[in-house]
Amino acid sequence: MNRRIQILALAVLMATGAAQAAKKKAAVPPVAVTHLTTERMSAPMSIATPRLGWRIGSTKNNVMQTEYHIIVASTKEKAEKCEG
Repeated sequence: MNRRIQILALAVLMATGAAQAAKKKAAVPPVAVTHLTTERMSAPMSIATPRLGWRIGSTKNNVMQTEYHIIVASTKEKAEKCEG
């Protein structure tokens, strides 16, 4: 009986460790957006009709952008909540 408890406890610990490792691995996004620009400037002021630009980078091969979603907000908090 004691041996079964030890084996069960070991199995639970192994499953928990595998789940935590998977979470850490999944936390790194495969695609990153960098070099955000407006009118080819990183911090422009007062532009009526801006042209936006960015670069995407990835640790994987053959990654291409297929769509985008731009959020415009007056504060960082509103942008994080997707409120314009």
